[in-house]
Amino acid sequence: MTTKELFAPEIKEIESDIVQFLSTSSIFIGQNPLLKKIKAYFATRKDLTQSQLQELTGYSSGAISQALKELVNTGYIQKSRTSSTGEITYSMESIILAYLTAHVDAIKVSMRLGEDLEMIKAEFENNKKDLEELNGYNVLSKWVDIFLDIIADPKQKELVSQMEKQKAALENK
Repeated sequence: MTTKELFAPEIKEIESDIVQFLSTSSIFIGQNPLLKKIKAYFATRKDLTQSQLQELTGYSSGAISQALKELVNTGYIQKSRTSSTGEITYSMESIILAYLTAHVDAIKVSMRLGEDLEMIKAEFENNKKDLEELNGYNVLSKWVDIFLDIIADPKQKELVSQMEKQKAALENK
């Protein structure tokens, strides 16, 4: 039985809607489309092999292999078993833990962006006399300030710390 035949057509259609919704949601902001799609399939199926993911997503085995390696390294999924032919089954043991991991990673990405914006702001301020006469300077300077107010909030670090404690508690269960 192929991966696509695993579910009845009506259920497969619902799964497609779920995968589409999850892979386009903001929880995976900043991630490549393949990782989003794979994460969404793990949410609906829990256990998948590389060949099943290749069939479901249409991506190459090399791309799937790299994505699986990244997801294992980040703790999003685990290698759960190996068949007698050497095929590895990967599992998402806890959807809560997996999505908590994804959320923490998204916050960390925004925090790194905040660091980059701080450098841009400093360059704007250091070169203000040369730049302020240029068309668009005031608009860009204002947007940098707005984005910094949003993503460079010191509460972000505390939030990440609390979420990582929750992750650790879930991992130790």
